[in-house]
Amino acid sequence: MILNNWKFILVSFGLFFLNTNNIIGQCEWIETFAESNDPIIEYDDVNNVLFFCDDTVSTIIVPNSIQGQPLVDAIWSYTTDQGQECQDWTGAEDGNYYFSVDFNDPCMQNAESIIINFNGVLEDQSNVSCSFNIEFQSPGEPVISLDNYNTEEQIIICEENTDVTLFADAIGTSPNSNYVSYQWYINGEPITDSDTPEISISNTNYDLNSSNTFYFTIENYCSQGIIESDWITISIYEGYDDCEPCSWEFPKEKNNEFYGFSPNGDEKNDHFPEIPNNQENRTIESPITCEATTYRVTIYNRIGRTIFESSYDNHPWDGKTENGKDCKEGTYFYKLEYILNPTLENDDQSDKKFSFGSVQLAN
Repeated sequence: MILNNWKFILVSFGLFFLNTNNIIGQCEWIETFAESNDPIIEYDDVNNVLFFCDDTVSTIIVPNSIQGQPLVDAIWSYTTDQGQECQDWTGAEDGNYYFSVDFNDPCMQNAESIIINFNGVLEDQSNVSCSFNIEFQSPGEPVISLDNYNTEEQIIICEENTDVTLFADAIGTSPNSNYVSYQWYINGEPITDSDTPEISISNTNYDLNSSNTFYFTIENYCSQGIIESDWITISIYEGYDDCEPCSWEFPKEKNNEFYGFSPNGDEKNDHFPEIPNNQENRTIESPITCEATTYRVTIYNRIGRTIFESSYDNHPWDGKTENGKDCKEGTYFYKLEYILNPTLENDDQSDKKFSFGSVQLAN
């Protein structure tokens, strides 16, 4: 409550003229209160701070006697970290005076900390005064952040660039690190030895050429159990040039570009298509690169008759007919049926594609 009441003014005025054999300083009974509370409230005796959660509704109870004398009256006031001066009316419970910690109180709910002043009257009319602090802790709304990437968009990285650090953010606050524990997960499986606010992707057992889901759980002073962070998905690929999807660039005939090869046995341009596109298809057990492209090629002459057709994946044309005769020099036409990378579903890599064009045969 905001300090604005005649009762508080009169009691404070009376306390001022009481016996001035005062006890002033740290409230010695605060630590006992914190330890006897259930659950136990953390207390920093060095800095004279009690720690509550920011949704707390509770009471701080004063012993019914101080310095061997019964407590007959008490008044509380407090100042927030924003400089607002407030007051809590004297309450009594089973003969004990108490201070209400209510984060729903308009004077308290926006505060991160408050300084509480206690003024009491003992049976001999002496005045006792002391003060202590309260800091409000937050359970947080944990999320993952990482530098140079937008977590609201699809994240794609190359395997050689997996030295990327994931940070646990918005984890709330706690009196000390002893209250905070982390567990990181990848694809639903816990990552060992990950009780830390950050991890590097390179140190995880990620799935290559696939998407990977990361998240973490945290337990802190105010979490009342385990809290799970938002999930982020990161695709990690091998074999991309500068992390770009595999592609097959074809000649642009309108720019006078065309394929050409000379199957003369000099081991230079002896086949169509030529290396690297006629590499054997890779499997999950072997390195997957952009050379994993699979294709079948069909060659036609000028009148549309089929001259050659691949009999297996990645079977190139060697300039001969299917019965083994050398073809004449000149222009032929091709149909390429290909898959850029059979093991990658992202970026249409595993989709079947077609290309049509001409190829020049020179013996």
